[in-house]
Amino acid sequence: MNGKRLGLVEIAAGTVLSGTYFFEVIATVPYSIAAVMVGGGLVVSGARRTRAG
Repeated sequence: MNGKRLGLVEIAAGTVLSGTYFFEVIATVPYSIAAVMVGGGLVVSGARRTRAG
């Protein structure tokens, strides 16, 4: 996988993971906080890869 495609996959995965919190799929507090933090990190990482790649 090239960098740009991997970046887009990271953005999609981060959006889905963050979306599980926003649509209350994950309601337990420690897991929801982790989902938002990891999802946000994936979106940022994917955006960096997409720009660089």
